[in-house]
Amino acid sequence: MNGQTEDGLDMLWLTNDGMMVCELSGGESYAHNGYSNRAEISRQKSEKYQYDLIIKKTTFSDAGKYFCKLQKEGEYAVDVTTVRLTIQGQDKNCELDEGGDLSISLCSLNSSYIEFHGGTENSTAVCEVDNGTVTHPAKEYLQRLAVWNGNLILSNLTAKDHGKYIVRKERGGRDVLTLTLKIKVIPEGNQTTATKVIPEGTLPTGKRCICK
Repeated sequence: MNGQTEDGLDMLWLTNDGMMVCELSGGESYAHNGYSNRAEISRQKSEKYQYDLIIKKTTFSDAGKYFCKLQKEGEYAVDVTTVRLTIQGQDKNCELDEGGDLSISLCSLNSSYIEFHGGTENSTAVCEVDNGTVTHPAKEYLQRLAVWNGNLILSNLTAKDHGKYIVRKERGGRDVLTLTLKIKVIPEGNQTTATKVIPEGTLPTGKRCICK
């Protein structure tokens, strides 16, 4: 997101409800409110009077309109530009052997709803997670789920687990993460992984999925 300024002017970026996001004053950038340590106004080296508002580690709550204003000392601020920020959910893919464990990021959500889409149009609820605790697990996922370091761990993968896993803040909410899992089936007779049961709250052992 960008706006233009000239020497001697202060630049202000505000949200749609008038909350200050960041300001450039005296050549220094200052972030405010929930944008501290993740927002700044930076000048592009290629353009003398071109400045950018940079917001890092965006979340869905950052979506909306942002207004850029310029102000001289003792005068009213003047509108320069308006930018609408749209936040899209993440898409990831991974491939794992049958019998391994899948790690699904909960995207720093305190509560989340996870559902599964297999080869049909219908979806299946996997579980809900509330403050690090698995709740309402579906029958087919009983004793296969655990939460560790902000990730949902699905253990003892089978060919039936092949498909898409969608993380939402709540049932029917927007997609925060879509993870597409491909299972590499081990030929019968070559399987060496024993069935594991995950005690609640413990770290699963075995293979881990690295999502890209």
